[in-house]
Amino acid sequence: MEKEIGPRIYHFTQSGKPWMGECEPWKEIHPLYREFMDSIQPLELPYKIFTPAEVARENNAACGQGLLPQARFLVRAILKRRAIRKYEENAWF
Repeated sequence: MEKEIGPRIYHFTQSGKPWMGECEPWKEIHPLYREFMDSIQPLELPYKIFTPAEVARENNAACGQGLLPQARFLVRAILKRRAIRKYEENAWF
């Protein structure tokens, strides 16, 4: 989506922000933020950086978040298709 609309402002509402580590879904832009954060390090701002274990935990959590909605969609699609087939079997004969 970023390539299509070229956003100027990102709003990060959950943990796993790009300056904290290479967390999903912001892995692509993490290097840009890391470079910027390194440049302002002398200011000693209180921002958090994840340890490798925290990055792994965040990425595992992000992976799981996408799984449940996809499974729900798949189940709904299968059930709907079954209902349509059952209707058609009875409708034409």
